[in-house]
Amino acid sequence: MPTNKVELPPHNTQAEDALIAMTFHFPEQFEKIISSVDANHFYNLRNKNIYTKAIEFYFEYGELDITSFKEYVEYEYYEHTAECMRSHSYSIFKIESIIKKVLEWHNKRISWELGNYLKEKTQEKGSFEIILSKIYSVIDNIENIGNSNLISLDELITKNCNKEHYEELSSSYLKTGWHLFDSQIIFKNTDFILLAGRPSMGKTAFALALALRFSLNEYTVGIISLEMRSEYLLKRMALNAAYHSGKKGYEEYEHGCKKLIGHRIYFDDCPQPSLTLLKNRVKMMVRRGVNVIIIDYLTLLQGEGENQNVRVSNISQTLKNSARHFKIPFIVVSQLNRDVEKRKDKKPCIADLRDSGGLEQDADIIMFAYRPFKCGVEIDNMQNTEKLFRLILSKQRDGQVGEYDFFYDDAKHYFAPWDKSIVTSELF
Repeated sequence: MPTNKVELPPHNTQAEDALIAMTFHFPEQFEKIISSVDANHFYNLRNKNIYTKAIEFYFEYGELDITSFKEYVEYEYYEHTAECMRSHSYSIFKIESIIKKVLEWHNKRISWELGNYLKEKTQEKGSFEIILSKIYSVIDNIENIGNSNLISLDELITKNCNKEHYEELSSSYLKTGWHLFDSQIIFKNTDFILLAGRPSMGKTAFALALALRFSLNEYTVGIISLEMRSEYLLKRMALNAAYHSGKKGYEEYEHGCKKLIGHRIYFDDCPQPSLTLLKNRVKMMVRRGVNVIIIDYLTLLQGEGENQNVRVSNISQTLKNSARHFKIPFIVVSQLNRDVEKRKDKKPCIADLRDSGGLEQDADIIMFAYRPFKCGVEIDNMQNTEKLFRLILSKQRDGQVGEYDFFYDDAKHYFAPWDKSIVTSELF
């Protein structure tokens, strides 16, 4: 007769027992162990409970020894712990390999659970994006297991106090080649940079100009467009690149395209993705060597929350965390609310950020696109102000704030610093 055999999840109780033993054999290493292994990484319930109790005991008494632990836990837990210690007497140098083995089996277990989930859900009606989100969530869970940022000051100094690392830190700022801009605005790895403005102020055009400038300086750029298809972005960039060619129509476009060949820029048309899908698109770009991400634009992302303010705050926090996780700057284009229109000069400020609660807090740099001429504002002692694009730097964690003027030909999406000698020079 057939038997209904229950399939058990993947597990390695011997590795778990060994880790329990090493916890008490080498209590001075316990902080290293708990910085990588959580109680939920254990399959065996008894091991999970013992490990949980060991953590509680350690943080209550500041030490961990089997004699004192005996009085703290149920007798069966003490007996099992003592048996583990008798059966597993590895050297201290085996700790990392035992930790790795426990985490590997945990990864196998959640992968097995994902397989069962997929078997069930792929037979049901419903959005495939829900299934994708589950897959990506599991992948993130696997990748983050065992990662610990806990490090002492002495360890940090030992690791980083050398000439090579100092020079790496000093050269890690993204450069555009616009010298005044680069001297005042510092785009660092891990920065979440917000570029905001009202419609028709040139936000997307300036973001694309930054992409071109970065690629000229041998950075690899990823552009995630939530609004405009990549072929339209290409046309804008080509007209920018061909600005001084004197050509018109298709010849101008072709000339610009040829100048762009070889630039390390990747595009991803990504209409209204969830945050999970966005993170995985970023991950794919990073694997291609991308070291700066431009997202156009923020409010088209699908965030979770009971109202728009909460959704935007969740999006903002995710973008900031992603910049830190991937160690690359995120430049994110955003809309402003209509309050700016109520002011006579229509000059934007941080309070104008749409649903701005989390954005103001999370962003490392906040820049605003402002065109006085478009707003009906006259600028004293300046000519040709219909071409003036003013970048207002309202927040910078590691630098000063201020305003920077650019020449902007909106018909050709071309930017240059507001200086006649630079305006007439070639971009490429």
